[in-house]
Amino acid sequence: MSPAALVALGFGTGLVAGWVNVVAGGGTLLSLPVLALSGLTPMAANATSRLGVLAQSLSATVVWHRKRAIPWKLALRLLPVSLVATLVGAEAAALMQTELAGTVLAIVFAALALLTAADAFGLIAPPAAAASEPTSRTATLALFGAIGLYGGAVQAGVGLLYAYAAYRLGAVTPAQANALKSLLTLVFSLGALTVFVARDLVDFGVGLPLALGSLVGGHLGATFANRLPLRAFKLAIALAAAVTALHFGRLI
Repeated sequence: MSPAALVALGFGTGLVAGWVNVVAGGGTLLSLPVLALSGLTPMAANATSRLGVLAQSLSATVVWHRKRAIPWKLALRLLPVSLVATLVGAEAAALMQTELAGTVLAIVFAALALLTAADAFGLIAPPAAAASEPTSRTATLALFGAIGLYGGAVQAGVGLLYAYAAYRLGAVTPAQANALKSLLTLVFSLGALTVFVARDLVDFGVGLPLALGSLVGGHLGATFANRLPLRAFKLAIALAAAVTALHFGRLI
């Protein structure tokens, strides 16, 4: 593939993934297959995808802030534990052997493909906009710490986990949950990228076009959130996740 074609592919993928990640979550399940199939190792693809996630999260967070949708009091309580957990998860992932990383990612993406497809067909009940009683502070910190640990290591699907957890806190609206997801993802992406860049795992040649497309897609997603049907996008995400699982499992 020529450099120009690679740039165009990266930008286009980032544009779609950025929009989907902000609106529904799971956009990394679209972008990571492109990186993997372009020849990057499993961990390099995982690390490079963070450039797109960082860009789209930054763009979306700016839009959510302008809409006054970010629950800052809750966010400031969750950011420290999420960041620390992310650094631990990213460091563990960076030290993982290539073959083991491929196996782990194959399992994770196979599970995410099934869950996303089930969600697209309404087989998973959506969370309530607010729980009957707020979750205790200790349980909340533990939950978001666990999500941060996973996000630092893998990233894919972490936005879905953040949004779902925020809904269950009993103190935020769906819009605030999406805004909180974007802010937390922005901060932990910075942390994870620091680790991966230090380990020389990030391919900027393909990652920067992806980041630029994601920046635009994230802005569009936050601006036009919930105005377009999502089933087709979720099915596309499920398909991409399945392809990625097969690729990392060395079946394709």
